[in-house]
Amino acid sequence: MAEATRLVARSKEGDRNAFAQLFDEHRDRIYSLVWHLVDGPETAADLTAEAFVRAWEQLPRLREEQAFPSWLRRIAVNLARDWQRRQQRERAVAAIRVEGADDPEPELPSDEAGPLEQLEAAELVTAARAALKSLPEHYREVATLYYVEDLPVAEVAEALGLPRNTVVSRLSRARTALRRKLARYVEGEAG
Repeated sequence: MAEATRLVARSKEGDRNAFAQLFDEHRDRIYSLVWHLVDGPETAADLTAEAFVRAWEQLPRLREEQAFPSWLRRIAVNLARDWQRRQQRERAVAAIRVEGADDPEPELPSDEAGPLEQLEAAELVTAARAALKSLPEHYREVATLYYVEDLPVAEVAEALGLPRNTVVSRLSRARTALRRKLARYVEGEAG
């Protein structure tokens, strides 16, 4: 932790090598977070890069070096929100012009399981992603940070700039909605 804080402090002073180390440490987590909030790996990669560009530009305004990870997540979430809003506007315009456009299917997982297990796993992954992406934005963000990024409630609240109780409430509603959407996959597991 102390080393990360030193890297942030050096980066704030303009040390590009220190920021490159921060990039290497945080790139995969930010990419994963963004990928779960937007459609497609290319978009996630672009928004991840943009998050780091913005972080570099706004780094002098960061008051507490140890808050860098949460601050960076907030930048990434805000970029994903902006992208989602642009996509919604573009889809609305496109829907007026052309009907029937579908999103591409996500890639199948490539693990060592047999074909049937791979198909079932791919179906579950596809259903879970679709269920998560179908949630309203404010529930999707909380659920992604909590379930996918495995952040504790306090860090989710910090990353989104929300009170803890708001996060708990949204998480509860998101969980209920996800359970309902994925009921056919988890029926036998509930006890």
